[in-house]
Amino acid sequence: MKPGEVGYSILNRKPGGLFVEIQQDPSTTAWLEDVEWTGYCIGTDNGDRTRSLSGYKDALLVDYGPICNGWCTDYLRISGDALEIVRRIYETAPDSQFRVIAIVGKGKALLEAKGFELLCSTESVDWWVFPAFVDSEVCNRIRGLRSEHQIVEILNND
Repeated sequence: MKPGEVGYSILNRKPGGLFVEIQQDPSTTAWLEDVEWTGYCIGTDNGDRTRSLSGYKDALLVDYGPICNGWCTDYLRISGDALEIVRRIYETAPDSQFRVIAIVGKGKALLEAKGFELLCSTESVDWWVFPAFVDSEVCNRIRGLRSEHQIVEILNND
């Protein structure tokens, strides 16, 4: 399984998606860029890839308004101090909208308060969705699964 593939699969392999990766291994965004998604890498060096916008170093100091307000981000993946980063996003970009959020860390109460639903928890990641933005059939098929491999296999075998 390729990094980023679960979020891509949950969104029915949506073309032209927008991602925000915070404190992640750049290989996750490399795969998303290979399927023509574009986005931001924050707190990591994205190398010389041209479709991803980088230059943000400390995720807790970023003003997320220009990054997250004004459109719906398809996929947000956070590791590190996830709870503080989610707080910072909604503090600087209160109108942020996300379809799928993958969190390595804590942030449950804040995400539930924003209307997100915990879809499943895998070995290392909690997968959250905003129900109005994600196909309910997709959610029902993977709700409660414990393996990212299972999620991708089920969703890609349509």
